[in-house]
Amino acid sequence: MRSTKRAAIALAVLALAALSPLVAADDSGEIVSVSGREFAAAGLERRGFDRLMEKDGRIYLVVSPGEMAALTALRIDFAVETPRLARASALGFSAGGGINGAYHSTLELETDLRLLERDHPGLAVVREIGETLEKRKILALKISDNASLSESEPAVLVLGCHHAREWISV
Repeated sequence: MRSTKRAAIALAVLALAALSPLVAADDSGEIVSVSGREFAAAGLERRGFDRLMEKDGRIYLVVSPGEMAALTALRIDFAVETPRLARASALGFSAGGGINGAYHSTLELETDLRLLERDHPGLAVVREIGETLEKRKILALKISDNASLSESEPAVLVLGCHHAREWISV
């Protein structure tokens, strides 16, 4: 019994280590920058623009074609940064493969979870516990000495992959 619990704890540590670099990418828009002054003066934050980051007095936004048209209509001077950032990434200025460094798809995440379940039967069980707004599966990995049973014993819940653009935290 004791060695089974140690194996479950070891599996939990392996799962956390395996999942730590995983994030999802969002390629649905362009990255543009506007001056911080114009961003504040036009009230772009309260208009719902998707703020990516701030650097050197410029606010970087992820915008759809419609939002880019809205910036033009509001006479906001903006620069399209996507090509420049992609070039910088290709030259090795980022920590990995993309603008935010290396990332992995949700398919890779699910595959890693399923492999943990396959490689550790009885200790790991993957369950689909819901669906995201984008119709993606929300998966839970249960790690226990009797993972397939629902037992009345202490438990720990760890959440991950749950906040946009906190790619390093995953």
